[in-house]
Amino acid sequence: MTWILGGDWPGKGLEAIWRAIAQGLAEGDGGRHLTTYHPRGGQHSSTWFHHADWRDVNMIQSGHRTQGRNYEMIAADYGRKPAIDGEPEHENITDGLKPDRPGASKLTAWDVRRFAYCAVFAGAAGHTHVCNEVYQFWEPGRSKERWGSTIPWRKALDLPGASQMQYLRILIESRPMLACVPEPGLVS
Repeated sequence: MTWILGGDWPGKGLEAIWRAIAQGLAEGDGGRHLTTYHPRGGQHSSTWFHHADWRDVNMIQSGHRTQGRNYEMIAADYGRKPAIDGEPEHENITDGLKPDRPGASKLTAWDVRRFAYCAVFAGAAGHTHVCNEVYQFWEPGRSKERWGSTIPWRKALDLPGASQMQYLRILIESRPMLACVPEPGLVS
């Protein structure tokens, strides 16, 4: 388990609050769990908390665009502390969080696979798969439609991007992963 502070909030000016929360969590669980910070889109937790003794893992939020470059964000944090893209591009969400309208493009399984492989080959310690409808627990008629929600969340669990993450894991675990170094040039 990992404690994730921040919740898509900027760290600036609130550092003492996050430090106090992290200290309380560590006291409560005896320091048995990793702790990180979830920044806003396009940001790094290391921006505010690079030297924070409570933060074990760097987290980035690369955003929600088909043309995102999460590998650059991971590479910038590589070598500091392990880094993950805690909120990458979501499967089945409108590109750039634009309102859903006829012709609006959505991120597909291909997009989320590309971001996963690029992040891991850039040195990410892991990857998070996110789906638009699952993120919102969206249900027709019960929830407000946001960013192109079209599939009830329970059915969206079966979208192809989620099930395909296993192949990246199998590939990485088939090699001596702790001896590997980033090689983003492998993915073109």
